[in-house]
This record gives sequence, structure tokens and C-alpha cells, in this order.
Amino acid sequence: MSKETATHRLACRHVLGCNDREYHMPCDVLKTMPDGRLKVRVYGRLFWREGSSRIRYVSAWRVTPKGGE
Repeated sequence: MSKETATHRLACRHVLGCNDREYHMPCDVLKTMPDGRLKVRVYGRLFWREGSSRIRYVSAWRVTPKGGE
């Protein structure tokens, strides 16, 4: 798994004061949890897409297939 082969995109929002920025981060869905959330591996940090990755548990509505809207 890597950001180049990620199958989905995670909708994110960064808010600082009255300024906000919406962006999408590449991710892979690992598992659907019993409560409906998704366990995903997200690549990058904020809107910079560096080499790091982390596991996150997010609401399913925030994840879309790559190339889909």
C-alpha cells in the first residue's frame, strides 16, 4: 500500500481562526467497523502529501472512491 496506489480519498478540513481549507487525502479502506465507521490508512499530513501514513477511524461519508465524487 502506498499513496500512489490508494483506492479512496478522505475529505478533510483545516480551520485556523476564520480561515478554512477543504482538501482530500489519499487513503485505503482497511475495515468497516460494527458502528459504521471505517478504519483507513491515510497517506500524508494535512494538505501536504509527504511519505508518512497513519491509521484513522472516520465516518463513512467522508470517504469516496478515488476518481469519484
